Amino acid sequence: MKMQQTLAVLLALLLVLGLFAGCGIKPLPLPAGSSEAAKIAQTDSAARESAAATDTLPAKPDPALPSIPWSRAFRTSKVPDGVVDADNVAFLRNKGDEGLEVVNVPLAEIYAGQPEYLPRTRYFEQFMPEALVEGLLPVLDYAMAQGFSRFCIPTSQFNYGTMQEAASFLAQTFNINGTGAPGALEIQSFPQDDGRTLVFLLVTLGGMETRGLSESYQQGVDEAKRIVDAMPKGLDEEEKMLYLYQYLTDNVRYDYDDYYTQQNWCLLYDALVRKKTVCAGYTEALYVMANLAGIECFTLRGYINMGDSPDHHIWNIARINGAYYQFDSTWDEGDSPADYRYFGVSDAWMLEHHTEYVTDFAKQYCPPCPEDLLPPVFIPEDEESPAYEIYWYYRLRNARAYNPESFLHYLGYEDDEIDAQDEEDGWVQTSVDLSEMFNILLGLMTMDQASRFLPGYFLSGKDNALMYHVPQKNQALTRLTALEENEDGSWTAQVCEFRNGVFTQREDRIALEKMDDDWYVVADVTPAAQ
Repeated sequence: MKMQQTLAVLLALLLVLGLFAGCGIKPLPLPAGSSEAAKIAQTDSAARESAAATDTLPAKPDPALPSIPWSRAFRTSKVPDGVVDADNVAFLRNKGDEGLEVVNVPLAEIYAGQPEYLPRTRYFEQFMPEALVEGLLPVLDYAMAQGFSRFCIPTSQFNYGTMQEAASFLAQTFNINGTGAPGALEIQSFPQDDGRTLVFLLVTLGGMETRGLSESYQQGVDEAKRIVDAMPKGLDEEEKMLYLYQYLTDNVRYDYDDYYTQQNWCLLYDALVRKKTVCAGYTEALYVMANLAGIECFTLRGYINMGDSPDHHIWNIARINGAYYQFDSTWDEGDSPADYRYFGVSDAWMLEHHTEYVTDFAKQYCPPCPEDLLPPVFIPEDEESPAYEIYWYYRLRNARAYNPESFLHYLGYEDDEIDAQDEEDGWVQTSVDLSEMFNILLGLMTMDQASRFLPGYFLSGKDNALMYHVPQKNQALTRLTALEENEDGSWTAQVCEFRNGVFTQREDRIALEKMDDDWYVVADVTPAAQ
């Protein structure tokens, strides 16, 4: 009798619920403390927004599918209770004092959706198995865009071995803070009826695991977007690259203070927000900004000869108008665009003038760069020759007009010796003694030439301290491309005049004089007689 009464009550409840549903009336929400409510609360926020649009609750893992607990998926008991099944990816992010957060996102949603992914190169996809390109890369893009550092993905398309074979190419594609290489670990596998094996893989992005997409990194991304958005409209690829490269060399300074021993360093943030970094920061900033601007750009790792043994170095390669070129903004830091030696250069130029060479791995993927994007700068080999004196004279002229602090650096002053103060009426006060600076300049040119070199650019301030005029970026600059000695002892220089991003060819006639075994420019650079 009691059994019949119980069945009658259950039937009545089901009938009432059916009527509520038919009338568009929803049942009351689950109690906040129930286990079912806890599972729903732990689902992904993106899935919840999608569910809200269709007026349904987020999908829960299907109990009929293979599944594993989150604690097993991420190999830690510090995560909340929950499971991930074969239809979902479990993502983890570290929320600091709030602990670890885990959310499930349906695989179908990741593959179908197009969130605002962070910029990255697609160059290396040609070297990866199709299964990784189609099955793994969208999940990595999602993880980076949402700031997750780990995820557990169920897949029968690839496994640990597949990822290991492509590990170096994955590292080049997802490179954050100089690391970011996705590491993989097989957690559990399930044989399937079709003969394949479903594997739950734990994937970790090293750059994000340590600092990666922290608040600082996101600020760096936001600043990169601001810089790209501020570019003039209608630029072609070469002009875009020059704009971004020039932004770095103008505004970012090299950090000589044991950068990697500093706490909380973040390459992109330090380059674009703090404006002080090392070669990896220059490289990552150009990588992010160029790809944001629609230019295919990635990094090259290798070595540079800086003494008795090669030092590690990193720089960029980019595809401009269908051809590849090398770019090293670190080594053009502070220079005017007319003096760029490593903007859009060929393999041959880099080897001859910078002694850079790539790692053995980079040789596997590095496309040839046979041409130079700009007319190469003429750099005489003999530093004691009159040609070298002319080369440096042009560089001093450009720095005087474009970047007075670089001009003072050329004369041997350090930043703390310059101590530039705030601008006032178009002039910047420094702590450099003008008489001392003038004497240094006399080691490079005659008294008459030095006296004509300074007016309009430098003047004496308080206590004979040097003041320099705030440079006007639209001034004409000169790029030396060739030198030839004339019969009368003068020299003819083939130069490119650079103004507002445009180069025009011209010839200059230069007079020198040898005094006390040193060569001096004794006449202003003037256009050669036609």
